[in-house]
Amino acid sequence: MIGRRRTAIGFATLAVLVLLWFALTTWTGIVSAGRFPSPADFWFSLVQIATRGYAGGELFTHALHSLILVAVGFVVAVTTGVPIGLWMGWSRRAEAAINPVFLIIRPIPPLAWIPLAILWLGLGDAAKIMVIWFAAFVPSVINSFSGIRDIERPIIEAARMMGTPRWRFVAEILVVCTENAIRVDDMMESPKLAK
Repeated sequence: MIGRRRTAIGFATLAVLVLLWFALTTWTGIVSAGRFPSPADFWFSLVQIATRGYAGGELFTHALHSLILVAVGFVVAVTTGVPIGLWMGWSRRAEAAINPVFLIIRPIPPLAWIPLAILWLGLGDAAKIMVIWFAAFVPSVINSFSGIRDIERPIIEAARMMGTPRWRFVAEILVVCTENAIRVDDMMESPKLAK
């Protein structure tokens, strides 16, 4: 019952906003079509873009291209951010060297990198990938760093006492124990702060 009520309230709010949109653009003319298109103009343009395309490509083509850019930016961010975070979490020297620089760039919102990305890389796909990279890089570093620091000391000491080779220690202890912190859904939550 509560779920239906919330859904009804959501649809009612949407309907009121569309009516307000009609009132401001079409019925009263308070907002000119040059500044903000009417709902009819918007719907016509949406249908035109979906059927005939826009800027030499169909809507599906543009959406697929955007998804590819997001995937590339995310993969590059994870493949660079996770090793840096693991290294910082494991080595106090690496943390001392990298963390000051990381703490300077960490609070910068990803959108603030857009002008620099355009300046450095131009208007092409590389600038878009850079902004996406930065948006995913910071959480991947923080979460992998925190994951290493959250490993219980007895696990590390037991592996060392058993003479675990370095590559097995990294692959089977460090990566496995930090897997939950590195997972994608954890990156989307509010990340822990690097110390």
